[in-house]
Amino acid sequence: MKEPPPPSRLHQQEPPYQSPPRPRPPPPPLYQQEPPQAPRPRGRPPPTSTTPFSFTSAAPNYTSKAELEKTEPRLA
Repeated sequence: MKEPPPPSRLHQQEPPYQSPPRPRPPPPPLYQQEPPQAPRPRGRPPPTSTTPFSFTSAAPNYTSKAELEKTEPRLA
């Protein structure tokens, strides 16, 4: 009868102790997700934004020639 009370107090002290260790494990996964995300936005996600920029900045003549050829024959 006197033994049940001690375990009850130990159980209450354990929860608060387990709470701090839980927030520590998340940091590791965040570190691993940061490296893969940095290289991806630098070369993969940009394709959508780099494709239009590359065509207008890298090959501005290509679009101009293609549009001129399509407009010249039609105008003539």
